[in-house]
Amino acid sequence: MSGFIPQEIINQIIEQTDIVPIVEQYVKLSKKSSVNYFGLCPFHSETKPSFSVSPGKQIFYCFSCQRGGNVIKFIQDIENVSFPDAVRILAEKANIEIPTDDRKIYEHNQTERKIQQNLHLEAARFYYNSLNKSSNRHVKRYMTERGFSGKTLIAFGIGYADSEWDSLVIHLRNAGFNDEQILASGIIRKSSRNNLIDLFRDRVMIPIFPSHGRYIIGFGGRAVNDADEPKYINSPENILYHKGENLFALNLVRKLRPLPESLILTEGYMDVMALYQSGFHNTIASLGTALTENQARLIDRYAKKLILAYDSDQAGINAALRAIEILEKFNVEIYVLDLGDAKDPDNYIKKYGKARFQALLNEAPSALDFQIKIARIKSTDHNGYLNLNQYTAEVAELLAKLDSAVMIELYAKRLSEEINVASSTIIYDVNRIKQSNTKANSEQVEQKFSQNLSEYGSKSIVSREYKQVVQIDQKKYVRDQWLILAILASSPELFDLIKDRFKPDLFSNRALKTLADKIIQAAQKNQLSVQNLVFWTDDLSHDLENINYTKQLMPVLMALEAEDIRSDQELLFDVLQKLEQYAMQVRQAEILEAVKDKHISSEQRRILIEELSVINKNINYPKRNT
Repeated sequence: MSGFIPQEIINQIIEQTDIVPIVEQYVKLSKKSSVNYFGLCPFHSETKPSFSVSPGKQIFYCFSCQRGGNVIKFIQDIENVSFPDAVRILAEKANIEIPTDDRKIYEHNQTERKIQQNLHLEAARFYYNSLNKSSNRHVKRYMTERGFSGKTLIAFGIGYADSEWDSLVIHLRNAGFNDEQILASGIIRKSSRNNLIDLFRDRVMIPIFPSHGRYIIGFGGRAVNDADEPKYINSPENILYHKGENLFALNLVRKLRPLPESLILTEGYMDVMALYQSGFHNTIASLGTALTENQARLIDRYAKKLILAYDSDQAGINAALRAIEILEKFNVEIYVLDLGDAKDPDNYIKKYGKARFQALLNEAPSALDFQIKIARIKSTDHNGYLNLNQYTAEVAELLAKLDSAVMIELYAKRLSEEINVASSTIIYDVNRIKQSNTKANSEQVEQKFSQNLSEYGSKSIVSREYKQVVQIDQKKYVRDQWLILAILASSPELFDLIKDRFKPDLFSNRALKTLADKIIQAAQKNQLSVQNLVFWTDDLSHDLENINYTKQLMPVLMALEAEDIRSDQELLFDVLQKLEQYAMQVRQAEILEAVKDKHISSEQRRILIEELSVINKNINYPKRNT
């Protein structure tokens, strides 16, 4: 995670950096308690402060959007940079030098990046100046005819690549760039005669920025003549630009205050510009590629709600369906615009105006409604005959993804009225699919994370599925596991009091067991701290796809700051007792099922019964430290 930055340097940066003044560079904080600072969250729109900073633990957490972590994580999120880059930003602020074994490689890469940043900036200036030449007035007229104002062209840094073969090549050479650097940009290529020529010719040029907006990473070029193909050309990937990791105009969205809660995702640059000009400044596009998981992750970072505004043709519909599949993996509400007879958002604005488009946004159907509509269209033949088996099967598959029984019932009732089938029949099909999916997922998880349940696991001859017969509040149980980890990280001196009883087998899944093991190792080395626990948890969140363990840890850490909470020592013993009780309940259930097996030997049965006797003596009267 830290690349070639030594862990000792990372620790030094954290130790010498106070999170409060760092956050205050972006957020106005006030101390509403004797412990923590509060302010309006910079990551989502709100009117009442839910964003908290703990100077004692050197962490931040928003109780609303659940974003949290240490000072490095804050810089990562607020600046949208990688972990190593966030460390370097903080190192510079703290005047700490980062020594590396690969310093020459790093410095070379940084030099190359800086050269390309300067080269792209020079290219953008060239294109911008070209657009404003009197000889290219036809291009400005073209953009005006498309409805774009001069103000919008400036906001997006629009330029023009003329029709000459090597105008930009000549300009960049004159600006001091050598041919190797020019070729590395990707916006210049070699001809069949081995000459350098411009990639973009006779095209409206649209600069592409990363989300932080500090430099240009590439360009999109739109043909001025509609007969020219392809209509759009994009920069190839280079040292700065990776298509699937950026979103067009997100840099402009990030400047909005407060940040909008919703984003509008379109297919093209011109759609973004048209909506932006009409006042919809929360519009972005996916840079000419199908939406990727990295782009979806960016959307999830900046918005609670996403409205897909793709083209209304079949290609746009297919793209929307693929985007929904990706976005469903993240914690974002998804809606889909129905553009009717308009081919794209730009066309809709021109035909019907801003007010109608706003109404369309307000009434946008959910992704599920859109998927059901498409399922009906796909299940209807050219004569208008609806294949009920196909339609109900597809809808049942969609409903099986829902967690809410209420929503399943509502949609089942709606479908039953539509096709005249009992809603109970539909719900039965949905539950059958759910059970099948759950079984398949359980088998995958079991295969990937096979590990013993408790300290008795090595003796167990039964399946861990007996865990299901234990009556326990799973939500509280998971929270208690995080709580004991948080207590030990916050008060490392307490570990010695429970070191003989604290075992990874008390925890319910691979991630928590891993953290418990790290707690033990760190305590032995006198390295146990909140910052290390946050690092370990964040690493797990990256390693295990779509599971954000940091979101589970942070509210528990913040809860320990409460002034009226019991002493950490008292709380520690109480939580440990609960975890031991649960482990014994699970083992008790396993044994009770195992002894029913007629195929086990008498010796195995005797050992199990003796073990059960010990558990029964302790399960109601657990050991307590005095």
